[in-house]
Amino acid sequence: MPIASPPSPISRLRKNIWGGLRRITPMRLRPTGYITHLTYTRTGSNVHSGPFVGMKYIRDSWFGSYIPKLLGVYERELHHALESAIARNPDVVVDVGAAEGYYSVGLCRRLPHAKHIAFEMGQEARAMIADLSQLNGCQDKIDIRAECDPVQLESALAGSENPLTIIDVEGYEKVLVDPANVPSLRKAMILVELHTRVPRIAEMLYERFEQTHRIERIWTEDRSPSEYPFDTRLIRLLPVRHRAWALDELRTVKMSWLWMVSRANQ
Repeated sequence: MPIASPPSPISRLRKNIWGGLRRITPMRLRPTGYITHLTYTRTGSNVHSGPFVGMKYIRDSWFGSYIPKLLGVYERELHHALESAIARNPDVVVDVGAAEGYYSVGLCRRLPHAKHIAFEMGQEARAMIADLSQLNGCQDKIDIRAECDPVQLESALAGSENPLTIIDVEGYEKVLVDPANVPSLRKAMILVELHTRVPRIAEMLYERFEQTHRIERIWTEDRSPSEYPFDTRLIRLLPVRHRAWALDELRTVKMSWLWMVSRANQ
């Protein structure tokens, strides 16, 4: 294998100059900072579209994807499932892996008479859920809890006649989304993100729920930079990759979800 030659003095100088300029340039004037500030300003810090339009938002997200959430296009593939769930008027909503509360607070606003429980392991993320709840008048309506296992999920769902569960647990769905461990899932609406680290997870969940649920598999869709909704002279001058960055949900593989509706409650 040939040995790479060291960078030339001119290349090193250019890199040092560029690095220096980045350090002294305010974040707001950098392309990504500009787009973030533009989005925050144009939306007035309220979710711009989608099922949670009008929700007041905090200045950050727990893990990336801040701009898509503020624009209301985050996981837009799920919008029809969310609207279907809302129309069915669940009496209990349980969000497992709630991050900073996008779904927990959004659904609390849309379903104010339901009981809401948000499970999130991250302590900082739980504080963000509390802040987002406060912003939207949900501070006394969402029960914020830490870790969730099958026993705790069953306890959260038990007694509900028409529960909704949103589950994003980075592979733990193999254990958690199991009616043998959580019997109340048999009558629940379930929206679960699948993680490829678990072999055959989709087939496994199909086998567990095909007798009790109508099941739809939903796949991520590509985003187009042209979908970024705000236009300025500087936006038009920036490389297209910056608008693509604004819509990026930081997914390294093509993801999918299962949307499962209990036949008992159809």
